[in-house]
Amino acid sequence: MKEDPPSGRWCELEDREPDARVRALEARLAAALHELGEKERELGESEERFRVTFEKAPVGMAHVAPDGRWLRVNDKLCEIVGYGRDELLGLTFQDITHPRDLGKDLRNIDRVLKGEIGSYFLEKRCIRKDYRRIWISLGFSLVRTTAAPARTRSASTGTEPRPTP
Repeated sequence: MKEDPPSGRWCELEDREPDARVRALEARLAAALHELGEKERELGESEERFRVTFEKAPVGMAHVAPDGRWLRVNDKLCEIVGYGRDELLGLTFQDITHPRDLGKDLRNIDRVLKGEIGSYFLEKRCIRKDYRRIWISLGFSLVRTTAAPARTRSASTGTEPRPTP
């Protein structure tokens, strides 16, 4: 026995088994950690599915910042416009849009950004790296996320070359 200094009383110290409350908390913690691990695994699988779907899409796809910078492009888009991925990421969509079609594209983007329309489709001309002009069918929709600041809102763009007459 040892003396408890503040009260002067004696108390007995002994090893005890954890009581039921501690065991229940340990079990809940273990279950929560297991669930967290499962959610992380599911998130990783979901991200991988998105990445593969984006990269292997049979149409050109991109995420584009509101100012026109390419944030992410797939191989098909690079093939359509004739630029390598790094080259294209150094440009804007305005750089490869035919000047006669740029105004209409920018007006539509402005309407999407203002929330007037949710998306748009447009056939427009692009200028490839080899300076050939091609027609593409473009679908544009805005993806707003709370996690990303406004400057990195992205748009999904699907492009497919249109046969020239």
